[in-house]
Amino acid sequence: MTIYHKVIGEGYPIVMLHGWTLDNQVMYYALEPIFKKQNGWKRIYIDLPGMGQSESHPSIKNSDDILEEVICLLDEIIPNQHFIICGNSYGGYIARGIVHLKKKQVRGLLLMAPLTIPEVDKRVVPQQTILKR
Repeated sequence: MTIYHKVIGEGYPIVMLHGWTLDNQVMYYALEPIFKKQNGWKRIYIDLPGMGQSESHPSIKNSDDILEEVICLLDEIIPNQHFIICGNSYGGYIARGIVHLKKKQVRGLLLMAPLTIPEVDKRVVPQQTILKR
């Protein structure tokens, strides 16, 4: 499987994972302005499997399969290196899986509006309130 990723800069790796059905551009445009004045960071923007420029594959049936493919990519492009991971929404959910499986390598986690409980019926959220019609 080919997972599209864009690497910008050199230095300490920081992996960026976007939300469901999006692509790396959402993370790129949100975070690159921060790094314009920073040196020493190797930013890795990933298109999750089946999203953006990453191909879909019949073997991908669930989030565990997506997590496994992202782990394989990280093992290929930053083998045995420490890194920071940043996930937005569904990307935050996958990032949490990476932290769990790669705890010896992950040195930091940034979650932006993370998905924490994927099953809608198990989520506890405030009742919707309409402020103005």
